[in-house]
Amino acid sequence: MVDFQDFQMQQQQMQQMPMQQPQQSPSITLPFGKKPALPSQELLALSEVVRDSSSRLRVIEERYASLRKILQVNEQNTIKLSKDLRTEVKALSEEVSELKTDLSQMKDELKLVISEIKSTAKKEDVTLLEKYLNLWEPLNFVTQRDVEQIVRRMVDDALKQNK
Repeated sequence: MVDFQDFQMQQQQMQQMPMQQPQQSPSITLPFGKKPALPSQELLALSEVVRDSSSRLRVIEERYASLRKILQVNEQNTIKLSKDLRTEVKALSEEVSELKTDLSQMKDELKLVISEIKSTAKKEDVTLLEKYLNLWEPLNFVTQRDVEQIVRRMVDDALKQNK
């Protein structure tokens, strides 16, 4: 990319340079080697106007060329910026698409978690169950084996007493 500030500095330096005027000769040379005696005042004034117009035209042409270069630099910068912006927009679009996909997956998983939470017991249910357990005292319950042993002992004791 062309540095625009360097270009502007060159333009300012060119504008500050003094214009060199061509050396004036006291007489005008005509074709075939003939020289007039002395140029008239009108002819000198006309040649001065032509020289002045020529130098002004040169300055205008230089400014036109420099403006054309500036325009070209601006066009190149605009094209590069446009390409960069398209690339960034494309990347951002892809990121947004990925984020949408991730968000959709997260919503689905959250719905699953919510349904699982709804199917679990509530605090009140657990508290009620705890009260019933404390009331019944399941640790004091006996197993079937314990009951069979107790019954055998009682039958054995009753038989021993009857004998």
